[in-house]
Amino acid sequence: MIFSIAIIIAIWQRNKFIPIIGKFLGPFKIIGIISIIIAAIYQSPKLIEISIEHQNPIVLGLVEGYQTMDLLAAFFFSITIIEYLRSVSSSKEEAIKISLYSSIIGA
Repeated sequence: MIFSIAIIIAIWQRNKFIPIIGKFLGPFKIIGIISIIIAAIYQSPKLIEISIEHQNPIVLGLVEGYQTMDLLAAFFFSITIIEYLRSVSSSKEEAIKISLYSSIIGA
C-alpha cells in the first residue's frame, strides 16, 4: 500500500517527489547512519593481525572486484546527481553552491 501511494505521488508530481523524500527520509537516514557508526565503535571485535607479504593492495582490490564495483556505482550515482542539480538549479553558480553545501554536510 505504501509503495502504491509513493508511485502515485511520483507519477502525478514528478518534480516534487525527490524533495519530499529528502525532507522526510533524510533525517531517518542520518540517524540510522549515526547509530550504525556508534554501534560499530562500541561493539567492534578486537582486530587480528593479517599479513599480506607478496601481494600489492591495488592488485588484490582489483582481483576481488569490490572496489571496482564501488567505483562504477559512484559513476552512475554521480550522473544521477548531476542531472538532478541541472533540473533544480537555474544557473551554474547555484548548482555549484548546492553541491558544495551537500559535500560539506556529507564530509
